[in-house]
Amino acid sequence: MGIFDMFKKKVKSIEGKNAEEWCLEGNRLASQGRYSEALDALNKALQIDSKHALAWFNMGLTLMNLGRNKEAINAFEKFLKYAPPEAKAMHVPVAQGYIQMLKRRV
Repeated sequence: MGIFDMFKKKVKSIEGKNAEEWCLEGNRLASQGRYSEALDALNKALQIDSKHALAWFNMGLTLMNLGRNKEAINAFEKFLKYAPPEAKAMHVPVAQGYIQMLKRRV
């Protein structure tokens, strides 16, 4: 099972893309440093599926890179709320670490 399979939910689409595809697009854009565009893509993923854990995780990373620390904390906390059991071993400790780090900055 791949990392994205853990979070996959195909419910509906926006502009022909489902939540998973928008999440991947947001991740791709963020990896290119195109954070504003990444936020747009991740917001579309969350419009489709407001409980898409990986979109919340990537939103937290993107907001953190933009220095929007309070919003990043909120995004990571939403990730923790919606994270599936398979994510507990890998992503949850990372998100918790980011939350602790960001709380020291705000």
